[in-house]
Amino acid sequence: MDLGTHYFRSYVKGTENGSAGYMQSDEKKIVIDPQYVERKDVILHEMIHAHEMLLLEHQPSFIRDVLFYCLYKNLSEKMADLDARIHGHTNAVSQIGINRGGPHDLLIF
Repeated sequence: MDLGTHYFRSYVKGTENGSAGYMQSDEKKIVIDPQYVERKDVILHEMIHAHEMLLLEHQPSFIRDVLFYCLYKNLSEKMADLDARIHGHTNAVSQIGINRGGPHDLLIF
């Protein structure tokens, strides 16, 4: 596998759709709007999108499943209300509540 295909370029520029940032998988780039460049949560959000894309593109699907399982197990020991938070703050069940930006699943949460 060519490790060069895993690199993303990052850009600070205005976004066309008014979002804080976006990840463009076909061009392997992450764009952050200048007003959000100091927001670590925005940068992390787009990096997670990129990571998920790489997981889906280059790894057997069970690796993603194991990652989710380990993350859930770890967090459930620290957060008693984890199931309620997942249901209330992600669109993992029905994809309701998000109009743009692609899927926002458990890694984004």
